[in-house]
Amino acid sequence: MILAKKTNTKEEATLMDILALIETVVNGLIKIEEDFLLNPKDLHSLEVATKTTTDDLAASFLSGVLSDLDKQIYNNSYRKSHYNAQRTRQRSLLSSVGELTFNNTIYRKKGEKQGGYVSLLLQVIDLDKNERFTEEAEVMMLTEALKTSYAEAARIIPSKQKVTKTTVMNKIHNLSDNIPTEEPAELRHNKYLFIEADEDHISEQHGDQSKPEDNKGCMRDTDDKTPIMWSIIYISLKDEKLVSDWVSEYRNDGSSLGEGVKIVEISKYLNGMYGQTIRNIANASVMTIALGAVIIIVVILLLMRLIIWKERKESSLKKALGLRTSDICKDYIKKLCLYVASGILLGISAGVFLGQRLAGSLLGLMGAQGFKFVIDPLSTFIYVPALIIISAGTAFVMILPEIRRISASECLNSGLE
Repeated sequence: MILAKKTNTKEEATLMDILALIETVVNGLIKIEEDFLLNPKDLHSLEVATKTTTDDLAASFLSGVLSDLDKQIYNNSYRKSHYNAQRTRQRSLLSSVGELTFNNTIYRKKGEKQGGYVSLLLQVIDLDKNERFTEEAEVMMLTEALKTSYAEAARIIPSKQKVTKTTVMNKIHNLSDNIPTEEPAELRHNKYLFIEADEDHISEQHGDQSKPEDNKGCMRDTDDKTPIMWSIIYISLKDEKLVSDWVSEYRNDGSSLGEGVKIVEISKYLNGMYGQTIRNIANASVMTIALGAVIIIVVILLLMRLIIWKERKESSLKKALGLRTSDICKDYIKKLCLYVASGILLGISAGVFLGQRLAGSLLGLMGAQGFKFVIDPLSTFIYVPALIIISAGTAFVMILPEIRRISASECLNSGLE
C-alpha cells in the first residue's frame, strides 16, 4: 500500500508538471494567434513563433525527464549502498529542439578516498562527461555540413549558446575517424591527377573519409561521369609587357582541349569574379573620403572659432590701433597653415609607418597573413593633402564673417588698458 501510494504521488507530480507545460504552451499559442490576427499578412512570424514555442515545450519536457531520472538514481537503494552523493549541478546539453538544462548529481564510490567521481546519470544515458550535443543534434549538424558549410551547420541548432564552425569541423572529423575505410580490390590507373585541394571536407560518396592533411588530391578517370576537381594555377612573368602575347598563345594551344583549360589574364579574372565587390569598395572609399572632408571642415571650424573667441580682445585692440580686417585674417591664416601642415605631416607619417603595422597586427589576429599594403604615392602625397587643404580653406572662408564682426570698441568695453 505504501509503495502504491508513493507511485501514485509520483505520477500525480509528473502529470502536474506536464499540465503546467501544456498550459504555458497553450497560452503562448493563443498569444501568437492574437498577434497574427492583428497582422494576417505576416505569416512568416506566425510560423517562426509557433515553431519556437513548440521547441521550447520539447526542451522543457526533456529537461524535466532527465532531472527526474537523476532524482530516481539518487533515491535508488543500490546507489545508496555503493555510492555517496557529493554535489548536484546544473548540466546543459544542446539538442535538436534547443538547449536542455537538467540536474546532474556527482557521486563517489564508497571506499575510495581519492578520485572515483562519476555521474551516474550520464552513465545511464550513455553520454560522455564532456559531450555538449545529443545524437540527433550531431546528425542535424553533419547533414547540414554535407549540404552547405560548417558555418551554416553551426546555426542549425536552435540555442542561445554560440556554436562555432570549428566545433562542427571537429565533430565531423571525429566522426570520420570512427567510419571504417574499405580498401579497393585493385589499384586503378588514372590519366589525370590533381595535386591541389583547397578545402577540407568529409565526403559522403563511397565511404571516403580523408582527413585534411591526407587530402592531397583527386583522381579522375577518362570517362565523363567522374566529377573533376578544378584547380586554378597562377603564373607570373618576369616581363609584364609579354602577358597579353603569352595569354593569346597558350589560349590557342588550350582551345584544343575544349573546356578542360581556360587561360585568362589575372586582372580580367579578378574583375569577372569580384568586379561587383571591387566597385562596392570603390564607392565606399569615395563616401569615406567625402565624410572625412566634412569632418575636417567641422573640426577646423570649431578650432578657429575657439581661437577667435580667446583672442577676440586682442583682435579688437588691433583694429582700434588701425589694423584692417585683412591684416588680422593674415595672422589667422598663418596659424591655420601651421596646424594643417603639422596635421598632414603627422598623418602621413603615422599612416605609412605606424598605421600599416597596426592594421597588419589587427588583421593578423583575424587570421589574415602574408599580405602587404600597396601605397599609392599620388594619392598619399598629393590628392589627400590637397583635399585637406581645400577643406581647411573652405572652413576658413566660412569663419571669415566671425572675424569681420569684431569691432574696435570691444577692447574699450572690456576694460583693456
